Amino acid sequence: MPSGRIAIISASVGAGHDDAAAEPDRRLTAEGFTVDRLDLLDLLPARPGRAVQEGYHRLLVRAPWAYQRIHSGTDRAGGGGHHS
Repeated sequence: MPSGRIAIISASVGAGHDDAAAEPDRRLTAEGFTVDRLDLLDLLPARPGRAVQEGYHRLLVRAPWAYQRIHSGTDRAGGGGHHS
């Protein structure tokens, strides 16, 4: 059984990000790895971390079209995102 320590870094800007970090955590832990889940926003000083979180939420609520445009742009550029 494998062993070792792995860090998963995510950002608590939405449930999708938390869910995306939880699945590899679950799988790697089941394989015998020690997993450290780190929230990028917790690593920032309090004010910038909150500003990022609030800005993301505001974008989703007030301009969901802008979020979709950003998301689509990262998909086309091969920069992650969900592929359906």
